[in-house]
Amino acid sequence: MAVDLSDHFRENHILIPWGCDSSWMNAHSNYQETENLINYIASNFQAQNITVVQSTPSEYLRAI
Repeated sequence: MAVDLSDHFRENHILIPWGCDSSWMNAHSNYQETENLINYIASNFQAQNITVVQSTPSEYLRAI
């Protein structure tokens, strides 16, 4: 997904919106699932030079 999206961004930082308002009804569970996904990507996609982080919109804007 990130590789496909990269064609649409000028920067090497790609924004992938995650969740919706109701997904935070159980914030701890949502956070843990996101952490699991980040750890999976970190473990399995090192060769593609992909790094995934959680950030706020302002952190993303500062990065680009």
